[in-house]
Amino acid sequence: MPAAVISIGALPQYQRTGGGSSGHWWLLEVATPGGDAVPYGILLVDGGTDQLSLRCRDTAELEELCGLEEQQTDILDFLEADLRQKADETGGSALLDSLEQSLSHFLRISDRAAIAYTGSPQRAADRLFDDYVDSEVRPFETHLPLYGLRAAATKFGEGMATGEAAGDEEAWIRVRTRSRLSASMFVARVVGRSMEPLIPDEILSVFRTGVT
Repeated sequence: MPAAVISIGALPQYQRTGGGSSGHWWLLEVATPGGDAVPYGILLVDGGTDQLSLRCRDTAELEELCGLEEQQTDILDFLEADLRQKADETGGSALLDSLEQSLSHFLRISDRAAIAYTGSPQRAADRLFDDYVDSEVRPFETHLPLYGLRAAATKFGEGMATGEAAGDEEAWIRVRTRSRLSASMFVARVVGRSMEPLIPDEILSVFRTGVT
């Protein structure tokens, strides 16, 4: 299913547990020829470093969704690089202050929302992108099935039909990797400490069947 369109100015305060870093984030939208707004990207400014992290849709994908005009496509082709350059020159907060005051037509930006997160700001921006811009599950393209221990053990052997996963609505896990996903891959949770410190207890790991 496509990502829901969130009304401009109505973003929730998005927070990850555990503390760590904090900052603000914005949803960037594109206005279609029909007047609807489609989520385009996430902008996140870290409160400690004032650095911008962003994640945007591929222009070709958005053009297919929205039927953009050539001039609009040209703008999007250079937008991400332009935003990064301006953030390096002025700082992330100054850039976003400017965008909040100027964007209202083809490109629209939400009100800022506070965020507390652990890990890198880019990973936080990626998670926001998954939640608010592109939440669609594309099996074996963006997501892999999550199997329980019994199903995972059977997957390496015999007797389990394709698609017999954990059995709930969260049985598909988004996997970010530069490698192409395939139908021979799945996710399972490691249990036990025999492989530490390389593979910690309780971590989700990707496995591939058909290994000889």
